[in-house]
Parts: sequence; structure tokens; C-alpha cells
Amino acid sequence: MVQAINTAKLEAENMAGYTIGDVYASVSGSHVYGVTSSAMTNLKHGKVLDSDVRDVLSNATVISLPPNQRVVDIYPLSYSVDGIQNIDNPMEMSGKRLDVNAHLVTASGGAIDNISKCAARAGLRVVKTVSSALASALAVLHDEEREIGAAVLDFGAGLCELTIWEAQGLVYTAVIPVGGHNITEDIAIGLSTPIAVAEELKVTQGHAYNTSHTNGTTIQVRGAGGRGTYNYDINNLYSIIEERVSYIFSHVYSQLVNYGRKDFLPGGLVLTGGASKMPGLIDAADEVLNMNARIGFPRDVKELSTILNDPAMATSYGLLVCAGMRYNTDIPRAKLPGGPPQQRGLLKEIVRKVKGFTV
Repeated sequence: MVQAINTAKLEAENMAGYTIGDVYASVSGSHVYGVTSSAMTNLKHGKVLDSDVRDVLSNATVISLPPNQRVVDIYPLSYSVDGIQNIDNPMEMSGKRLDVNAHLVTASGGAIDNISKCAARAGLRVVKTVSSALASALAVLHDEEREIGAAVLDFGAGLCELTIWEAQGLVYTAVIPVGGHNITEDIAIGLSTPIAVAEELKVTQGHAYNTSHTNGTTIQVRGAGGRGTYNYDINNLYSIIEERVSYIFSHVYSQLVNYGRKDFLPGGLVLTGGASKMPGLIDAADEVLNMNARIGFPRDVKELSTILNDPAMATSYGLLVCAGMRYNTDIPRAKLPGGPPQQRGLLKEIVRKVKGFTV
């Protein structure tokens, strides 16, 4: 892992023309999950100051968690001052008491520490660790989707990460420990072919929604262990993929039921991540979830970078969004996925600075 970080660091420095010292890192895994928390603080100066907001958010992180589980993201949903509720930004409001309702994303402390240690061995300091689910959602979700309620599914190789958003911000986080590599394994087993061949079949000929209208098209598949080449009806491949994709979406459905919004997220489902590029995935989502879905590309980069204009880059671009939020928004209003104009300008400038990108 250290070697991979070193390689990425050198490539980034060569492209950007800058020496990199501080980084934002993402964390993912089945150990990541979200909880809701409320907290309060007394206002010492009779009005809400920056220090009061920081205090109440810090208090919100004091919750009972399993051993070695830590809070990595805190997402304020609403504030109240002296009982006046549903305040987005309480700064400078007069009162005696400040309350917050927040969504916390937690992760394994061991995983967080290992990321920092590996980065340090590569000469980097991790400024903040962010859940990859949050980062990818911030990269691809539009404000108008969030405002009416939407879900984002980061369809990765080893797992799928689900976030649910409503007008006030991030309200639900869950991880489904199944992903694109499981599809590859299913193909390898179902067609008796090596993993590498199964991966190539998935990427080049895979389809997540078996319409069975392929007119008897066959594919040649190399058998494992030098067993020669076999001909299969391509619908066999489609059926294997569709079964696993349906299984994944059934787990998404269970999470929507758990949250209580299985039938009403007007903003629909945004699919992102490397595995989301498979043809037919939108139709499969509609079939299982009865939700309007789209593929999520990182926002505002199409005219700036051919590299970033890819669902597989959602988490990476989302880390830039998180960095922009750190330096360009105040804490109370950190909920907006799109970010304010000055933040979006900063992100565009960052992209322009990367000399290897196509501008």
C-alpha cells in the first residue's frame, strides 16, 4: 500500500508541479455506518459564536460506540436556539442555549490509523479522513435532487456504499458488503473460466438487465486450467450478472425500508463508482427498486478534465469537494452538496493546476 501511495504521490506532483505534503484520505468497508446524534451547549456570550458551534458539534460526537469505532464525519442537519427549531445557520443569533441534530458517520479506528501510518511512510500527513460514501455523494449529487430527497449508491469492486439525502442534508449511511468483484466471481464460477477472463467478459460484454433479445448470440469463453474454449449463449452471461445485481439492489431496498423511505425519494437514485458503468444497471434499478435512476458523473468537470469525468473518479473528486468545504464554507452550512460559488471556483482552479489534465 505504501508503494502505491508513493507512486500516486509522485505522479500527482509531476502533473501538478507542486510538492504534496497534506492529503485528504477516504475510508470504506463494512465497518462504516451512520448514526444520528443530538447535543446542546450553553451560550456563554448571549449569542451564537464560532466556538459555540464547534462545542455543540463536538458534544454531538460523544456517543456510545463499539470499541475502536470512531466518528469520521459529522454532518449537521439542523440547529435550534432557545427552542426555535430547524435553523440552518444559527451564527450571531441571540439566546442562551444552542442545540444540534446531526448525522455521524463512523469507521474502524484501526482502519483510520493504518491509512495515516501508510501515508506517513510515504511522507504525507492526513489532514482528514472522510468516508468514501460521503465523498462520492458530494461529487455527483445535485442540490435539486437532494432538496426533494435522493439516494446515492457508490457501486465499487468490493462493496456498495449507500447514502440517503434530504433537504437538510445527509440523513442515512449504510454499506452493502457486495460489489463488482462478486459479479466477476459469479461469472468465473458460472462459466468455468479464470477470474481474469471473467473480469474481461464483465467489462467488455456484460449487461445487468437480461432482455433475452440477443438472437442466439454466442460468446467464446476460455476454460480454466487449459481446458480449451467453449461457446456459450450470451444470455447465460447476462443472467449471471442480472442475478447478482438484483441481489445487490434487494439489499439496497432493505436499507431504504430500514430508513423508512422505500416508496418516496422523488430525487431518485444516483449510481456512481467504477461498477456503475455497466450497461443495463439503470433498468435493473428501476425493476427492483421502482426508482428513477441515473449514472452520477463528478459535477462541473466535463469541460476541465477527461480524467475526472468518470463515475470511477467520484470519490477522488469528492475529496477535493471536502477540502473546498473545509476552507470555503462555515460549519453551520456544510450540508450543501453543490457548495457555494467560491468553493466551486476553487475546485475548478485545482483541476486547472493539474497540468496532465485535458483542459
